[in-house]
Amino acid sequence: MYWETLPNWFWVLFLSTLGTAIYSIVKKKGKFFPFVTIAFIVTIPIISFIFSLGRAEGMNLNI
Repeated sequence: MYWETLPNWFWVLFLSTLGTAIYSIVKKKGKFFPFVTIAFIVTIPIISFIFSLGRAEGMNLNI
């Protein structure tokens, strides 16, 4: 089976951003912005996946 995924540069950027946010929390360099970053990193792909369910190919969602 052929699997499609995002390009490698995206995963490098994604994981480095997540790692930097976790590092900032562990080193106590900040609290608010790292938590916001982690929240966005976790919720945006989930929300995008939910919005893409049931949509026909080539059809845009008009909200």
